[in-house]
Amino acid sequence: MTTIQFNNKKALFTQLSPSDINFIKTSSKSYITTNNIINQLSSIDLPIKKETAIKRILHFLEFVDQKIKDVGTEIPIDKSVWIDFFTENHYIKYQAILSDLKIITRVLYTKGVYFDKSGKKHVMVNDFVYSKDLGLAKIFQVHNAYINDNNYIMVMFDTKQVKVNLYVDNRLKKLSPKFINTIKNVKIDVTGAIQAEINEYQKQIISFPQLKHRISRIFAVRNSRKIVTGSKVNRIYHSFTNLSKISRQFLNYKFFEIDVTNCQPTLLVAYLSKNKLELDENYQLDCESGCFYERFIDLINDNYTFGDDIKDFNQARTATKTEIYRNLFFGFNTGTSINKRFKELYPNVWNELAKIKKSDTSLASILQNTEAELFNSLFPKKSKMFFTLFDAVYFTNVDDTADLESKINDFFLERNVKVKIEKK
Repeated sequence: MTTIQFNNKKALFTQLSPSDINFIKTSSKSYITTNNIINQLSSIDLPIKKETAIKRILHFLEFVDQKIKDVGTEIPIDKSVWIDFFTENHYIKYQAILSDLKIITRVLYTKGVYFDKSGKKHVMVNDFVYSKDLGLAKIFQVHNAYINDNNYIMVMFDTKQVKVNLYVDNRLKKLSPKFINTIKNVKIDVTGAIQAEINEYQKQIISFPQLKHRISRIFAVRNSRKIVTGSKVNRIYHSFTNLSKISRQFLNYKFFEIDVTNCQPTLLVAYLSKNKLELDENYQLDCESGCFYERFIDLINDNYTFGDDIKDFNQARTATKTEIYRNLFFGFNTGTSINKRFKELYPNVWNELAKIKKSDTSLASILQNTEAELFNSLFPKKSKMFFTLFDAVYFTNVDDTADLESKINDFFLERNVKVKIEKK
């Protein structure tokens, strides 16, 4: 096991020797964690051989970090997940270790219902959480001591080249072999991607915890790949899903990208139109013109005015988008300023969202299945490599651009919707 101290003030690779950089490039298992965790794990008894146990714990903490990003610090974790990481014989011992180290601890709830960060509703049954997607799972609270510890360290094991393992969900039997080959065989320039993410942090575009998460995802894709589909939606998730746009620039193929501007709001237009439900004309126009999020930007960013720096605009728009998803599309929090303005601007669409909220089908699943209906059908014929990423398609031959644009436009036009397509 080799460790390299992470310095958050200077560019990481200007401080490393060539042998250090080579170790990062060739390590078969690499993680980013904290000095405190490594020091404590090195000084306590563990259920199995120390190095193997530390690997398992660091691998589990990658999972925890992703869950924090997805749902917050209260995480439902099923027993089967614990067993997958730590085996049936030892998972209870690891739970105790992680609790003693103030990382994550099982907690009891009596609320009856709670909403995760995305606005998704979960029903509590004693000290368990139940949702359609999760079934029964115990709730674990991530400690602030873990979240707030930013004394990061990179930990690397082995230097032998390990064959990339790929898991493909057996429900994806019709998935293109070219798609599968892309996810399995495309490589990432680890050192280049990490340095680029550090540059984002130094420009104050991302926070230090965000930097840690991004580096963790870079390490995660190096040796273990997967392609899965949702339990209730047809979206395809894969190992590049959680890589940032910055990191994806360091894949070893040049990928072109096409995506749909304001895709989720526009998919709602398509769904309402196809099913002959109520629809405000100005909502459709705002989505088609690509200015939907800007109708709400002042509610989230009081000090933002149009004409500010493009970086500030992009950050303001991203923050607004997040709040709209939380309070309208994936949650429906009627007391918020976002929800109230939406009702004022688009009363007919608001009424349809309110009806969906009371139904057994979530809006998130409606939009994601509509999205999947389109993007899962795209196939760049001339490209050697391609993958989709929710509402975007990445491909390696620019000559596929016109055909992909045509298919996307046709999909929406069949539903009486025009779209803005962004090419990169």
